[in-house]
Amino acid sequence: SLLKLSRLDACAITFQKQRIDVHSWILEALEPIQELLREKALQVHIDAGDCQIETDPRWSKEALLNILKNAAEHTPPKGTITIAARQTPLFLSLSVTDSGEGMDLEDQAHVFERFYRGKNAASDSVGIGMAMAKAILNDQQAEIKDKSSLVHSTPGKGTCFTILFPSVSSTTA
Repeated sequence: SLLKLSRLDACAITFQKQRIDVHSWILEALEPIQELLREKALQVHIDAGDCQIETDPRWSKEALLNILKNAAEHTPPKGTITIAARQTPLFLSLSVTDSGEGMDLEDQAHVFERFYRGKNAASDSVGIGMAMAKAILNDQQAEIKDKSSLVHSTPGKGTCFTILFPSVSSTTA
């Protein structure tokens, strides 16, 4: 993960953007955490319709996986994770909402900082996943930020991260 972050920092990665189906992309990103979802009996609801984005599928899947893994780790057994996509003429909004423990304002302000471990972080967490997700997305002109309306969290009630992807051009094939 550190090597990947270093490569992102050095602009040593060339993203191979292509038009992808959002629903399929979400299912692929969920695949590596299926065991965790089953162990905790988490319900995952996906509402992506027939939305599409233009992104590097491999790198963006890794970014989404980091967000989904974070949601799953911080949601209690039998909780829910909802993933919803909405297309507008300007952007595609993808939100990941969990029914987890939430974050206080201090943790929200630092959630995307490298090596930051929130108050509820697992003992084996090193604080890289969310920093990497932000770097991957921002490098592809998608927007997910700290200290903005794109992160909503209430302690005891859950967290919602929203990613804004540029709208897919109708002339792009």
